[in-house]
Amino acid sequence: MLPFSVAFILIHLCCLFLLFHFSFSHSFCHPHDNLALLHFKASLTMNDDRYCDQVYPTIATWENGTDCCTWSGLKCDTISGHVTAIDLTCGGLKGQINANSTLFTLSHMQSLNLAFNDFSNSHIPSRIGQFAHLTHLNLSSSNFEGEIPPQISHLSKLQSLHLSCSGYHKLMWKEGTWKRMLQNATELRVLVLSFTDLSSTSMSSLNLSSSLITLSLRGTGLKGKLTDDILCLPNLQYLYLSYNFDLHAQLPSLSCSSASLNVLQISFCKFQGSIPPSFSNLTSLTLLDLSDNSLNGSIPSSHLTLPHLNVLLLYKNHLSGQIPNVFHQSNRFEKLNLRENNIQGELPSTISNLQHLIYLDISRNKLEGPLPNKIIGFSNLAMLFLTHNFLNGTIPSWCFSLPSLMYLYLSNNQFTGMSYCE
Repeated sequence: MLPFSVAFILIHLCCLFLLFHFSFSHSFCHPHDNLALLHFKASLTMNDDRYCDQVYPTIATWENGTDCCTWSGLKCDTISGHVTAIDLTCGGLKGQINANSTLFTLSHMQSLNLAFNDFSNSHIPSRIGQFAHLTHLNLSSSNFEGEIPPQISHLSKLQSLHLSCSGYHKLMWKEGTWKRMLQNATELRVLVLSFTDLSSTSMSSLNLSSSLITLSLRGTGLKGKLTDDILCLPNLQYLYLSYNFDLHAQLPSLSCSSASLNVLQISFCKFQGSIPPSFSNLTSLTLLDLSDNSLNGSIPSSHLTLPHLNVLLLYKNHLSGQIPNVFHQSNRFEKLNLRENNIQGELPSTISNLQHLIYLDISRNKLEGPLPNKIIGFSNLAMLFLTHNFLNGTIPSWCFSLPSLMYLYLSNNQFTGMSYCE
């Protein structure tokens, strides 16, 4: 048994340790930040019908006389008590953030998310560039408009930037602002700028960072020829370039093999020519969307055997020839849409090998001949669309016995009846 004096000393030391640990692991909100946030709250009103299905009135928890580090939507530094992160996504906020807003006095900010609010067609204040420590900025779909301030290029530590608009081209990039931002923000991993105006910048001058993982430039008015520079970025996993109607040349042949790109979406542009066989070099693709272009030629068989491809969307093109009969049970297809092309020939016999397939649409083509009498798969198929073709013969009984089928459309063909249903 320890002597009383030794036990007393040990207990005393434990108490001191706990007091020291608590003092430095939890600091109350810095008084300056507390006051700044209350002024910021007072400058805005609530509007619960903006953008989001459900509004989260986070700011309503901000009350005078309470510790701001306990308020919803905030994070504080555990030592200094300074606010380091604000997340007011879908907060139902309405009003304008002016240059004199106390928001910009929160100099320790590392993450700011004001997405899906209503800032009343105001401009993004130039003081946004004062957040020297900012790594994450999200102002998407918050009703900002006008020119994106050049000072945004001062945010050299940015790792993610979201400025997507809910309407076309409400936010505009000047070419100089764009170039300086990319030169300075060398650590960018996520860049989501859909439906902002990048028409002053050509594809050849994008100069994108090799560190990018996600890039979304949908509907940005990009002009020029798409090269493989973007598709071959070494770390890129998600690329969205749809709704750029002035990208009207051919798709590029790839000079690289990429094991990183998972999602490639280049739909609703005006690409012509054939689908490059070299796209099969993108061996990690899970989704390939080239729909609603003017692509012609046949479907490369190598694209149908990509090992990880779940979704292939090629609808509304001018593709012709037959569907390659190369499907096998190792394919992971869940959705295959070839609607509104000029595809000919019979439905390939191996297509029923697609055990994971949920959605199949080959309507409005030139398919002919009978459907297979028997199939060995399609156990998960829920939607089958084969309308407006030249299919003939009798409708086989398997069409009515698939265990997961919910929607079956076979109209506008040349069927003569139905097979006996066992």
